[in-house]
Amino acid sequence: MTESEFKALLDSRSLHLTNEQWEAIREPGPALTIYAGPGSGKTTVLTLRAAYLHLVRKIRPEQIVIFTFTRKSAKELQARLGSFLPPLKNVIAGTFHSLFLHWLMREKHINPKLWSAQEQRAAIVTVLTELRLPTHQEARDQYVQSVSKLKNLMQEFNRDNLIDTHTRQTLKVWERYEQLKRDHGRFDFDDILSEFYQTIEHDLDFRKRLQDMISVVMVDEFQDTSQIQWLSIILLCKQKIPLTVVGDDDQSIYRFRGAKPDILAAFEHSFPTTKTIVLKHNFRSTDPIIQLATEVIEQAATRKQKPFTGVVGSGIQPSLSCHQTEWAEALQVTHEIAHLVRINTHSIAVLARTHRQLICVVDALRKNRIAIQPLDPQLDLYRDYHVQRLLCVLRATQCTSDATEQDHMEARLEYGKWRQDSLKQPKLATSIDFDRFLQKMRHSTAKTAIDVARAVYDPYLWRARKNRGNDGTLERLYLLYEQASDDQSLSQWLTDIDTVIAQSQQRQVHSTQIQLLTFHAAKGLEFDHVFIIGLHAHAIPHQRAMVEAHNEYDRQQILDEERRLLYVALTRSRFRLSLHYAQTVLQQRTEVTPYLKPLLQKVSFTSSASDETDLWNHQSKFAIPTPGTVLFHKIFGRGKVISVDSMQNAGHKVCIIFNGRDRKCFYWEILQQLGHLSVSTDRGKGIRQ
Repeated sequence: MTESEFKALLDSRSLHLTNEQWEAIREPGPALTIYAGPGSGKTTVLTLRAAYLHLVRKIRPEQIVIFTFTRKSAKELQARLGSFLPPLKNVIAGTFHSLFLHWLMREKHINPKLWSAQEQRAAIVTVLTELRLPTHQEARDQYVQSVSKLKNLMQEFNRDNLIDTHTRQTLKVWERYEQLKRDHGRFDFDDILSEFYQTIEHDLDFRKRLQDMISVVMVDEFQDTSQIQWLSIILLCKQKIPLTVVGDDDQSIYRFRGAKPDILAAFEHSFPTTKTIVLKHNFRSTDPIIQLATEVIEQAATRKQKPFTGVVGSGIQPSLSCHQTEWAEALQVTHEIAHLVRINTHSIAVLARTHRQLICVVDALRKNRIAIQPLDPQLDLYRDYHVQRLLCVLRATQCTSDATEQDHMEARLEYGKWRQDSLKQPKLATSIDFDRFLQKMRHSTAKTAIDVARAVYDPYLWRARKNRGNDGTLERLYLLYEQASDDQSLSQWLTDIDTVIAQSQQRQVHSTQIQLLTFHAAKGLEFDHVFIIGLHAHAIPHQRAMVEAHNEYDRQQILDEERRLLYVALTRSRFRLSLHYAQTVLQQRTEVTPYLKPLLQKVSFTSSASDETDLWNHQSKFAIPTPGTVLFHKIFGRGKVISVDSMQNAGHKVCIIFNGRDRKCFYWEILQQLGHLSVSTDRGKGIRQ
């Protein structure tokens, strides 16, 4: 196939490319850097570049290798490749871990016994126990993360090298963990990277066999590549195999895994002849969202300056709301979500810096019977051990018919632990004290009951943490404390909690998809309406992340990564962006994140309280279409209306077929307000991810 014929193929499928996209697809050079910002169509560019290499450059699909950051991305890419051209399903696409392991097994017959993530965590707990270090979940996960980062950065067991960035405890854990693996004859996933690097560096026959099998290598999400992955790629490709890297330094958010945002610049330095292309069109978000995200990221200390142009066009201004507490924040967000569910918004996401910040929203959504799919167990306030122990005692004050003698005895024993630990009094005295405690609490308000219980429970918890070491965060318990109010009796408060717990065990289904995600988990996703909560100064930048800063350079690197995390969150939204923060968080006063504070006078925000129905009362420029009407969409081109449905809010859902096969549904009134319709034959250019 000639290049002209390939372009004709794209035209026949209505794939209209920007100049930058076409240049990225056909660039023949030995090294290519593609800067691809949010919504710039990078996955489509990768797909069509693979197709171009096969159809025009005559490279067999099985000789094309594409590295992805996640297994999910690899599956989606393979599906898209096969959909575009069936032979492309033979393109080799996978993560670094999966492809490196495949090559080691096939060429070197190395078949290690891998520890699962659960087994790895158990091994770390064993090591922490031996070293008499805290073993709670937060400590365990921190050490797992630290060990992985050291291996990805290719650090050695050298105390002098680690003294500035890691404690000697971390080094001891690492050394003992590696010994434990050797004793069991096991690998963890990072060992795959180490083994491949050592093999391809020292075994020239192994390297040559791979190079003979591969004609082209492409790396997606290159900004998230670690040191050991990058050096392995250099050994595999340099001076032999053309290499294309696709990434965005503004979306480098995995510093804790050893990734560095300057790796794209390092690539250009290692390959001086590299061609650099910037995909500068954003096909995802409206202009106000792009403007806000750009204002945030442009304040980063070090980044490549890149122009971005929105394709979707004008839209609704992002909103910013301040709330007294996190519970008030959750109630407002839930109120807005309930309205969006009623008008059948297609996709909604609530994003936060940490899992803990999402807990209040989960509780509020449950109380309003709004389905969350899927629900991460760690977002369930009532699964927390310390919360369960407190509720166990409080429920005993109600003497309900549902309460069993066993429940009452469990509460008595739990309360006995609290009191005996401090007073060293005999069990009989503790039992009498418990009965008085129940009598005092029985007719209290929820807030009064919590205050009384805290007088006994909090000292017990702090003594336990002092004697046994920190056994995990108490933040979830403090959230429960803040939830209680004087406006509700203890009995009613407990009943409401039990109702929420019971509802969580029932599967709820709704046409609207609501996802609750951290900023990290939201990477690569997009939604019609995005709520970003917890935008206060204690969370962004996150205080725990800042603890890792040992000098001014570290501090600036962490500040910039936290800024990039916020940028990733902001750019997940297509049409609506609602920002929220609380003034009081875990009993501490705070303010809006410093990343947004300078923009309060610079960027125009709307109030989240504005009536969403304004969208549906918008004066129509075009009459409501009827099936068979031919329209032109700014992004998707010429299409024919196949159905029009009225919605409860007086809006209209319109389904349109583009190119004879692509069925897409829109909210007619939003479509007009965003300026997506055109009466001309100008179809626009570019394809989105």
